[in-house]
Amino acid sequence: GQGRSAVIFASGFFDPTANNGGEGFGIFAAGPGGKVYELRADKSKGNGSGSMARTGGASLSPNIAAPGVSAIAGPEFGLAAPRPNPATGPVRISFALDRETDVRLAVFDIRGRLVETLRSGRFAAGSYDVAIDASRLSSGVYLYRLDAGARSETRKLIVTR
Repeated sequence: GQGRSAVIFASGFFDPTANNGGEGFGIFAAGPGGKVYELRADKSKGNGSGSMARTGGASLSPNIAAPGVSAIAGPEFGLAAPRPNPATGPVRISFALDRETDVRLAVFDIRGRLVETLRSGRFAAGSYDVAIDASRLSSGVYLYRLDAGARSETRKLIVTR
């Protein structure tokens, strides 16, 4: 089966009175597809133990912002620079998808010949890290390309000895 994940985040005020009579602090869980749930303590047992209860979900737009606050957004499509670069051994390549799509991440030599397909298949929206062992490659300049649906992005990797 496929796993599920959520991002837990908190929102609060240093001065709860600044929230115009609203809650001074809240804990929220954001799941796939932009659904956000507020988590509240269930104090119905009256013994102080309580548990977390999930309130009804609300769909939020992918970008949430308030005046003077940076937007909170899901991953955007992109391919990051390799780490490290230039490389002699293990290299980490990161990419992000803003929606579910068919993906191919491949390494090419400077002449455009396929060296290796690192990942291929259907990927959910999210951020991914891929490891490659540059010690298996000859010294030189390589290109790695992320093809995701109709979009594509290419970056350079330098391998040294």
